[in-house]
Amino acid sequence: MYASASFRFLTLNEKQSKELITLIPTVEMGDHYESDYMVGCIKLIDNGNNEAIEKFRNLHSLKPTDCDIFVSITSEKRDEIWRAPKVVNNLINIVNCPLVFSYSC
Repeated sequence: MYASASFRFLTLNEKQSKELITLIPTVEMGDHYESDYMVGCIKLIDNGNNEAIEKFRNLHSLKPTDCDIFVSITSEKRDEIWRAPKVVNNLINIVNCPLVFSYSC
């Protein structure tokens, strides 16, 4: 089984993307599949980036719908259990953004 959790900013322009890369160098950037926006994806392993995520979101007045927490699970079994890192719960409480799941088997 492979599982991961990421925080995603979904509506970034070029300037915001560059600012986010400066603030969180481990962010992965990509194009949004439905819009002209860029997406910034931050892996959620521990609480290390929570403060920077919240600071960036507030600085740019981003709404909860401008971001999400993305959980992706790939498994060969249909009945495996994966416990999301505590950072996922912490960010949901702080940011109140949608939680999105992808499960592949």
